[in-house]
Amino acid sequence: MEETPRLHILFSMGAHGSSEDGRRAAFWVRKFKPHVFVDEFAGLTKGEFNHNIKAYKRALEKTRGVSGARALRTHAKRIIREMRRPGYDEDCDRELYPVLLASRTPVFFFERHSAGKAKKLEKIDKRSDKTEDDAKTALLEGRYAQALRLVRQHVWLDHRYNSSREKVIVQAVRTARRDLLKHYPHLRGEKELRVLVRLGVEHTPPYIWLKKQELKGITLARSFDMNPASLDPALHFATLKPEQFRQKGDLLFAYRLLYGLLEDEMEKRAPAHTEKHLAATQLLARKGSRDLKELSKAASEGKSGKERIHLLLKKFEELHQPLPRNSAEMTELLQKEFGAGYRYLHDRTLPKEKREPNLRIGRARWE
Repeated sequence: MEETPRLHILFSMGAHGSSEDGRRAAFWVRKFKPHVFVDEFAGLTKGEFNHNIKAYKRALEKTRGVSGARALRTHAKRIIREMRRPGYDEDCDRELYPVLLASRTPVFFFERHSAGKAKKLEKIDKRSDKTEDDAKTALLEGRYAQALRLVRQHVWLDHRYNSSREKVIVQAVRTARRDLLKHYPHLRGEKELRVLVRLGVEHTPPYIWLKKQELKGITLARSFDMNPASLDPALHFATLKPEQFRQKGDLLFAYRLLYGLLEDEMEKRAPAHTEKHLAATQLLARKGSRDLKELSKAASEGKSGKERIHLLLKKFEELHQPLPRNSAEMTELLQKEFGAGYRYLHDRTLPKEKREPNLRIGRARWE
């Protein structure tokens, strides 16, 4: 006998840092009309999970009958600060959570770790970040071979961190029906529950693993609201087995290292357009990765970190092309590479009449 309600789970893959990313997530909430929205929360402990579910339920009660945009934003800001950790970047959630509250959509989380496991994950994450910073410093100081060794270590640590989290997400999907009904019993009468799972675009393994399993009463789908050209190079490593990291050549790791350096610069030039600066960064890093040793040598002639980065960028422009200075120039660069029809969801640099969702990238990528 089939378990009810059935679950229709849509993995919505995208970025989750800027206001633009929040508008994209809100687009999928309006489009898919989920019964439950599953938010990503890295390293969430079981205690934090329980606190957040209770806090969000209180927010739903307080906003019952509230329809004004300003009032919903005020409530959303409060609940975000109550649920998230200190120092969390709120830009994405400030666009998303008013829509969730207005649509009365329950919020859930698939990550639930013991306090000990969460601390271990935090240590791995910090080591990964420090190793990447050390790799960038080594490259800028002309220590090219050491930089490549360090970026290999960073990628491996990043892989360990993400795969540990993703295994928990997979297990949570298996028990999702029971867990969702436990926390939101009013959903028991539904024949099918639409569940929208919002994850960072590099977290492809859970969907791939789950598609290979027999899940009774669960239908899986996936959407990308980012063009594949803008996918983080972490995707190249996301599904690798441990032994494959040693088999990959230096060029792939050179690409990852240059991507990290260029991303820092591109983000400064288009801070409100995550997809655009990531896409531009990927394109430029691909062009320059074969010349990374030469770029490293040029950067090492600088006397300070700031001067070294300036020299590296200057050398890149000598070898390849001028770097885009702003969001509009990034659009020009990407359209030149991928065609004039290359656009983004809610791209505010486009004329107002052309800001409709890019259905070629969004709707058509349902699987």
